[in-house]
Amino acid sequence: MVVPFKGNMPDLLFNYVCQKQGLDPTTDLTLYYANSPQQAAQLLLSGEKSIAVLTEPLSTQILLKSKATESSLYRSIDMQVEWSAASGLGQRIPIAGTVALPAIQDNPEAIERFMQEYRLAVEWIKANPDQAGQLGAAIEQLGFEAPAIAESLKNTRWDFVQVKDCQEDLEAFFMALSKTKLLDRNSTWGYILGL
Repeated sequence: MVVPFKGNMPDLLFNYVCQKQGLDPTTDLTLYYANSPQQAAQLLLSGEKSIAVLTEPLSTQILLKSKATESSLYRSIDMQVEWSAASGLGQRIPIAGTVALPAIQDNPEAIERFMQEYRLAVEWIKANPDQAGQLGAAIEQLGFEAPAIAESLKNTRWDFVQVKDCQEDLEAFFMALSKTKLLDRNSTWGYILGL
């Protein structure tokens, strides 16, 4: 099994879910840590590995590419569903956010306007995945094709939530992750979480 970014979010979530299912990923599974999600995807597409933990839109892009080669790749689990079952915290995984830097913090009107526009953008993307896919594909640095982005948006639960409305979710999320065997004082997340 290929997992990208050892000790980072995909690895931490996967390990947490495994541990809650009674598996110890370090002894019960044979893990290969890829340096990047793209490397994990290439190992999967080449047939060198048969299972990978991938995030969106990469997982959808790989599935679309595998159909063209008549490969038998398929999506086997939804980490949001598994997270919910393992944690009891619901399917929303609070792993992305936007931060106001000190230079803008004295301008609450600008922050409020940004939040309004961001909320509208999230709703527009959810309602218009095909057009959003075209826009995303135009950003060459992302490296994703429009159909993959559009289809992945249909598989992504994406909500705009202000931190004041999800503080309990964030605290529960980080407390759950702090219990994984991967975290210690020497890891980046272990340091952030004060282990």
